[in-house]
Amino acid sequence: VRVNGQARLQQTSYDNEETQTIPGGTQLDQGDNEYANGEVGLRYTRDIGGYGVELVAFQSLEGGEFDGVFNTPDLTSASHFSEKGGESIASATVRLPAFGKVEIETGAEGVYNWTESETANILNGQIFSLQGDAFQANETRAETFATLTWKPAESFHAEIGARYEWSRITAESGADTSEKTLGYFKPRLNISWSPIKDHQLNLRAERIVDQLDFEGFASSAAFETGAHSIGSIDIEPEKSWLYEARFERQFGGQNSFVAELTHRETENALGGVAILLPGETIPLSITRNYGPATQSRLELSGNIELDRFGPAADRTGE
Repeated sequence: VRVNGQARLQQTSYDNEETQTIPGGTQLDQGDNEYANGEVGLRYTRDIGGYGVELVAFQSLEGGEFDGVFNTPDLTSASHFSEKGGESIASATVRLPAFGKVEIETGAEGVYNWTESETANILNGQIFSLQGDAFQANETRAETFATLTWKPAESFHAEIGARYEWSRITAESGADTSEKTLGYFKPRLNISWSPIKDHQLNLRAERIVDQLDFEGFASSAAFETGAHSIGSIDIEPEKSWLYEARFERQFGGQNSFVAELTHRETENALGGVAILLPGETIPLSITRNYGPATQSRLELSGNIELDRFGPAADRTGE
């Protein structure tokens, strides 16, 4: 039996003030920041009749506030931002007894995330409001998984796995509300093969579903640049298929060559999109799922040991 626990608390506070002389007068940029976060975790492991059992519990909380002023000869502005949130995680993993060259691991995880955010801005003495100035959101997520590992020889290793994720996301922003129930099947295949000494080939294919970042629900005003963004509570996590092939060749010592080819196909890419609201002349940025996207990348790298070209080592130690 093994039980591990960990706790951490961190608090940060800092202020900044900058005054510059610009054409027409002075520019003042001032900000006060307060941030605190803490977390506690517990891990329990035990072997029961050849079955390896692991239980994990984790809790984190965070919160912060920001007050800022930005003034120029042409405008005066003030901003206040506050946010708090947390995450609770509980998981259980069971490793079955090995069956020949095969090992199986299965388990489940439950997660609860929540965030509350408020923003207030004033521009030239008037309230400057944006969609997403105040919102609250939470996500309840459950996931089950199973992984089969097969190692028939030292030169070959295969891992086949699958996860099913279910989540419910609810959000409120002003008078707008949103509630979504989502489910995803996420298979995974990873093969490692070394047909010849010092030659390694890895192949990987899996479906990836990113965790939804609640920052896309929030607004943001930048009076110094005029680039403002509004929040959207209708966004969904990105879903992608990832394919990867990696070849590594060792040449003795620390000499090596690596070629890695990656291809990613995203079903509903998530990012900032510029929009122009009715009656407005300046476009705003909003986070949206804007459709499919693909990305391919070839990366070549290598290491060369240069010790042999350096000065001879002093064998006398003097």
